[in-house]
Amino acid sequence: MGDVLLTSEPGRLVLTTARSTGVRSLGPSLMQALAIGAALLAASLVLDEHLLAALLLVGVGLVLLVTASRLDVREGRRRVVLHFASELLRLELLPRSGRPIHHDIPFDDVLSIDLVEEAERGFGIRIWWKGPKDAEHTELLVRRAQPEEGAALHRVWRMLRNAVGLDGTELPD
Repeated sequence: MGDVLLTSEPGRLVLTTARSTGVRSLGPSLMQALAIGAALLAASLVLDEHLLAALLLVGVGLVLLVTASRLDVREGRRRVVLHFASELLRLELLPRSGRPIHHDIPFDDVLSIDLVEEAERGFGIRIWWKGPKDAEHTELLVRRAQPEEGAALHRVWRMLRNAVGLDGTELPD
């Protein structure tokens, strides 16, 4: 359903995304290559004493690297594991490059699990949780579910809400 596979193991439920392929997977790599090109061009401009143009290129390169990093995390893989015995939801963000990001979320810290519509991409399931120092965090657990997957998406949404003990699993009006 959407970009995740749902599996059940004794005492836990696992949602895993597949690695993105095609043009979408090229975005971060292309941006990183452009950033390297901008850095090389900036270095040659410094040698020719065009400092303002070099500084501008360095800025463009930094913006490209930050954007590539964010795309890498967003388009990378995700894994969600609900451990029922310990009442813990483990959210793993696995970028194609860089270090994985892990969030261990006690069921009691989950504020909401909602159905969302992604602009022109389909539907998804978003989680909101309370982190350290009561800071709120959010992440998409399921992305790109198509309208024909609506029944399955609603079942997974209800199952996730019930698993963490959220009340009111009726569909919003």
